[in-house]
Amino acid sequence: MSAAEMAKKLTLLDAMHMLTKAWNCVTDVTIRNCFAKAGFTKGTAPEKQMETAPEKPMETAEPPESMNAISFAEYVQHDDDLECHGMPTDDDICSDMLREEEERRNHIEFNNDNEDAEEEDADTPIRLPVTASDARKALEEVRRFLEDTGCSDYKTFYDLEDLVEKVAEKSRRQTKITEFINWIP
Repeated sequence: MSAAEMAKKLTLLDAMHMLTKAWNCVTDVTIRNCFAKAGFTKGTAPEKQMETAPEKPMETAEPPESMNAISFAEYVQHDDDLECHGMPTDDDICSDMLREEEERRNHIEFNNDNEDAEEEDADTPIRLPVTASDARKALEEVRRFLEDTGCSDYKTFYDLEDLVEKVAEKSRRQTKITEFINWIP
């Protein structure tokens, strides 16, 4: 499924929830910084110190006792020019989601093939792990329930969505280079 096909499934209500969640992430500091960057500041009022993240957080780090400041700076800046990550494309995200779903289906089919072995050991039921995709689908059902029952406050729901995304991000694994290169045995 391509990103364009996934976008066609997005409803207006889904878009409204996404917008609400995005606007909840915007702070007053963000808005002030945007106005200041655009030049919309009061000329008479003194400029307040705006909260900004340090451009290079390692500049404030103290070197370990076994290193002097110059060696530590060289160590920290050693790989500044290397690309360590990239933004995934929509197609990459879609293919990852489809691969997770396929792995889950294969796992279920494997367990169904071994049904006889499961019947022998009926005292210990097998619980399949819940994937991030499964959790997201469950949250969609919860959101539909809240919409259908007339809920007006979604803050707790959005917090739960954020928690699921954080847990899913922690459980992601680094992709091996051999998964991208087919000619390596």
